[in-house]
Amino acid sequence: MNKRRKWITIAVVLVLIIAIPIGWKLYENKKEADRQALIHMGDGLRAAMKEYDETAARVEKNKKLAEEYTEIMESILKGRVNADEVKDKVCGMEKELMELYPTIYTEPSSVCKE
Repeated sequence: MNKRRKWITIAVVLVLIIAIPIGWKLYENKKEADRQALIHMGDGLRAAMKEYDETAARVEKNKKLAEEYTEIMESILKGRVNADEVKDKVCGMEKELMELYPTIYTEPSSVCKE
């Protein structure tokens, strides 16, 4: 029984001798990966901020187009504008929409092609 206990003790000591450095190395690797993630977190934040600014600019352009459209419709309903003026304004708005959404608006309408 004494010999068996000796071998069990040796096996436990060997496992600890091997496991402690491996565990320490894994811990250090994880710590370094976390440190690198913190260092490079700014890159992701800058990209997100740029995307946010672009979206905010697009929303502002959409708002301006909607206001201009509302003004045109009000002037048409009240009879204060002629057809050429309306056509020029609408074609200008259409060009802006084509710049904002080039994948959706690929061609000008038949009114603005002329």
